[in-house]
Amino acid sequence: MLQETGADSQVFLVDSLPIITCSAKRAGKVALELTSKGFCCCKNLFYMGCQLHLLGARRKQALPIPQYVGLTPANVYNLTAWRPLLPQLQQTCIQADKVYTDAPLNQLLPEQGTTIINPVKQVKDKSQVLIHFNKAHDDLFSQAVSAIKQSVESFFNWLTTKTNIQNAATVRSTKGLIFHVYAEIAAALIVCLLP
Repeated sequence: MLQETGADSQVFLVDSLPIITCSAKRAGKVALELTSKGFCCCKNLFYMGCQLHLLGARRKQALPIPQYVGLTPANVYNLTAWRPLLPQLQQTCIQADKVYTDAPLNQLLPEQGTTIINPVKQVKDKSQVLIHFNKAHDDLFSQAVSAIKQSVESFFNWLTTKTNIQNAATVRSTKGLIFHVYAEIAAALIVCLLP
C-alpha cells in the first residue's frame, strides 16, 4: 500500500469506474476474458467493457491516495468484486455506495474491527409511517456519507479529465486493455507528483 502524508490509514473510500471498449449495440471482439456488457447507472449507459475498482485512503480536502486498483468485467456486481478483499482489511472504516449494503458482510466485518458506512438503503416492505418518521435522519446521514465519498468520485473525474481513461476503443487485446488502464493511472499520478 502507498503511504502518503495526510492519508488516513484507517478510512478507505470505495468506488468503480466504467472502462468502455465499445458501444453495447455492438458485439465486443476485444479482450473477451476481461470485458462484458454492463450498465453504468450514473451515466444511464449500457456499454461493452470492464470496471476499474478503486480503494483509496481518505485525505481531508484532497483526492484519496489509491491503495488498491483492480479490473473486472462490466457485468460483475461491485460487491462481488470487493468481497474477497474486504475481509483482509483490519481495524478500518470503509465508506461506499448503497450497493455495498449486505447483511452477511456487515456481520462478518465487525468481528475484525471493520465497519462499512454507506447511505441508507430503503427497505421495500417498510411501512410509509416508518419511512416518514426516519426520513430526516436518513437524509442527513446519507448526505454526510456522500459528502465524504465525493472525493473518490472527484478522483475518477480528475483521472478521466487528465487521461481519458474511460475511452478504450482503440485497445485491441487483453494485455493492451490492462496496459491502457494501469499506464493511464501511473501517468496521471506521476504528472500530479511532478513540481
